[in-house]
Amino acid sequence: MRARIEAIVNGGLGLARIDGEVVFVDYAIDKELIEIEITQKKKGYSKGRIKSIIEPSPHRIEPPCPYYTLCGGCDLQHIRYDHQLEIKKGIVKNTIKRIAKIDVQIAGIHPSNMQFGYRKRVDFSCLKGRWGFLKKGSSEFIGIDRCLLADDAINDYIKNNSCMRKTRIEIDDKGRINQKQMYLDIGVGKPLTYRLGAFSQINRNINIKLIERITSIAKQTNSKTAIEFFCGIGNFTIPLSLNQISITALEWDKNAVLSLKDNIKAFGIKNIAIQRANLMQPFRINTEFDLAILDPPREGARYVAEWLRRRKVNWIIYVSCEPSTLARDLFMLKESYTIESVELFDMFPQTHHIETLVLLKLK
Repeated sequence: MRARIEAIVNGGLGLARIDGEVVFVDYAIDKELIEIEITQKKKGYSKGRIKSIIEPSPHRIEPPCPYYTLCGGCDLQHIRYDHQLEIKKGIVKNTIKRIAKIDVQIAGIHPSNMQFGYRKRVDFSCLKGRWGFLKKGSSEFIGIDRCLLADDAINDYIKNNSCMRKTRIEIDDKGRINQKQMYLDIGVGKPLTYRLGAFSQINRNINIKLIERITSIAKQTNSKTAIEFFCGIGNFTIPLSLNQISITALEWDKNAVLSLKDNIKAFGIKNIAIQRANLMQPFRINTEFDLAILDPPREGARYVAEWLRRRKVNWIIYVSCEPSTLARDLFMLKESYTIESVELFDMFPQTHHIETLVLLKLK
């Protein structure tokens, strides 16, 4: 069956229609004419694979990774990088329009300086001492010798060491692997420290760009007090506090809270108050704030959005790594807030994933 790919949607899938029925196809590119084989029928849509490409996109390239299409990692490696960025703009814009019923304009996208070798943390699978990943959509093990997205030091490590039970390999900004205390350069003169297991962004260059942008926005809003949800180890907390903003920082992960306390002490900061709170369930905070910042996991921030809708903080900076849950939360907030800007930060080249920064203003 022939079909034209209409767009690449969230998940990195090509969307086509055959006899009015939606078909999702891996490793396609928008506007390509392809021959499709249906592999799975679902209620309301089907899944398919490319049998042949009749009219290839000018943006199609030969992926450099020998494991591409086998492991469950990359899904855009067959596309030129400049077009990957355009696809991600479309994914965010269309997802927000479909779920939140808001037509947003993307102010811009910040590309990654490194399109490969940018990952500072990789979760491997392990089989009989061999490093690898699971095949896409299955539990089948794919052994690898090198991951093109991983930092060179991580690849050197898996080359020279057999895998054991511990399969997460993380390198810090001092070149150390899997130490109890790790270092994260955030561009403020000296690095943050964090305890192994606490979350840190894997693309350091983009993380610094994101921090700089958030700090700039906070200055523009003239905010003096802020509440930060999912504050983690202080990735945004420390830079904002250094810019004379008093912050109430909320986090549930114990390693992250301990790391943030270490960083507050190391920087000699007096204007941060930490509260340990599970933000994935209803919570109560009655203090007033000028600015709210949130950077939730992929599950989004349903209860935080509900709190913000009631409390009516003047400004919100929402950082998201998942467009669908971001759109769900924006739908909850749109009656009380207007979207001032949407910017994208390409934290994850060669994949459909994207970091989105949304600035909202109280109506």
